[in-house]
Amino acid sequence: MSDCLAKIISRNIWARGFDGDAPERFIGGIAVASAEIIKGSALIAAGLMNPDELIPLLLAHNEALPVGVVTSLTVVGDQVHFQAHLGQGFLCSGDIWNAIKSGELYRVSIRFDPLNGAPTEGTHQMWKALEISLVDIAADPNARITKCWERTSVAPHEITTFWKED
Repeated sequence: MSDCLAKIISRNIWARGFDGDAPERFIGGIAVASAEIIKGSALIAAGLMNPDELIPLLLAHNEALPVGVVTSLTVVGDQVHFQAHLGQGFLCSGDIWNAIKSGELYRVSIRFDPLNGAPTEGTHQMWKALEISLVDIAADPNARITKCWERTSVAPHEITTFWKED
């Protein structure tokens, strides 16, 4: 996926995927757990070049299966943490939300663009996040959702946390 395609998907998800009357659904977690080389690649967290851009949240790295929008990427030590806003108007969005709430679906995987023409293998000092996906098996075994919550859309906004790691 190109950087341009990631931006188009994010804008499209933001424009179409949210129902103003429904409770807003959120997840947070760890997208990059360490700088350890896993499956031939390692991402240096401090090298994340686009922490303020909206990127798509997909199901299984499939651009045809958007789930929501990643609204923040934050470098915390050698990790990259994320927060995402899940849409309600997508294929299977209710089933996906229920699988997240139950803890059945909790692994995530990040797709990235190594900058400066670097190959995708090796350690990446500078890189851009293109998307985060909900997956059954993650390349980084410690990349995961760590919190799942919902906020009512009508003031006063009530927050319900379904689960959170200690």
